[in-house]
Amino acid sequence: MLEIQKKTWETLNEILGKRKKKETIERVNSGGCIITDPCKIASQFNLFFTSIGQKNSNDIPPVDKKPEDYIDYGRPIPDLLLGNTTPEHVKKIIKNFKAKFSCDVDGVSTKMVKFVGNELAIPLAHIFNLSLESGVFPSKLNLNLSCYSHF
Repeated sequence: MLEIQKKTWETLNEILGKRKKKETIERVNSGGCIITDPCKIASQFNLFFTSIGQKNSNDIPPVDKKPEDYIDYGRPIPDLLLGNTTPEHVKKIIKNFKAKFSCDVDGVSTKMVKFVGNELAIPLAHIFNLSLESGVFPSKLNLNLSCYSHF
């Protein structure tokens, strides 16, 4: 459905003579130094976007209240009880992945995960269940890769 909508807008924009604007950043001022090398500009963007969250977090003063103390639902909220997952459930989720060649930070694609999904289902279900039981999310599964591409 999204592909049809995207194609429709592309066609309408083409008919109306609207082209996608391609903006290029030719220089960046970093600490008073002007950077023009595209790779160094990309590195500056990566440095900024990978550090701004922690910087902003450090600027927020500590509070004594818990986040949920700020919310008034007007009624009691029941505890969230999650049951264990099963290898069959993991297989079903993997089966619904779109098979793409793009990779995560370890070089693993969804196409590869789908290919070995049956073999991964049991250990993944075990990891997910341990995570729910212990309340600890594996740090290796919480990675983010920020990248800026210069064309």
